Amino acid sequence: MKKSNGRLDELINYAAQIYIEERDEANLRKLYDLALKTKWNLNIAAIAKQLYDYSKIIKDDAAKKKMLMLLLDTCDSNELKSWYSTCKDELGADEWEKEYPGILEKVKKKDVKFYLDICMETGKEDIVLKYLQDQRQGYDFWNVDYDQYFSKRLASKYPDKVLELYWRDVNALLIVTKNKNYEIAVRLLGKIKAIMKKKKREDEWQKQFEDLKEKHK
Repeated sequence: MKKSNGRLDELINYAAQIYIEERDEANLRKLYDLALKTKWNLNIAAIAKQLYDYSKIIKDDAAKKKMLMLLLDTCDSNELKSWYSTCKDELGADEWEKEYPGILEKVKKKDVKFYLDICMETGKEDIVLKYLQDQRQGYDFWNVDYDQYFSKRLASKYPDKVLELYWRDVNALLIVTKNKNYEIAVRLLGKIKAIMKKKKREDEWQKQFEDLKEKHK
């Protein structure tokens, strides 16, 4: 393993299981140092998972916490939600409160959409709105608000701000002249009209819609 470069996760898992069974902490430490030296998240996450399990066996809370924090940094993105939940379940109330700001930063760095979901669930909708407002103009599958994932949930609390976002996206969609963009724009315009009708702003809707048609005729 010392002579190898690149992916070592399967070898790490194989060796770690033997060392854990034998309570061979010296070689577990060597595996850990080796994984860190490779600077590959795949390798580091592999040993972190093994040491997390081992810390539970020997009831070492400090080591368990250290490995959980490391896993938030190095795990595959599709495992992030699971490890976030594990942190919430495994850390005591005081430890969770203490580590929560740092945990959120780790989540934000790895998966912005999941981070914004947490903000929505914890009453921090203003952070989500600000993030959407700061996004460059554009609309595609990779946008965190694709299909109005967040903005439709913000509409009841921030109707005017969400309308601004929708008009921005409609204009961005219509700049690129293709049928798919037009179809998405039509759906967005329907949502704009519904919000403005609910707010009794039909006249304003009609004027803005006419201006839009003239701009993109």
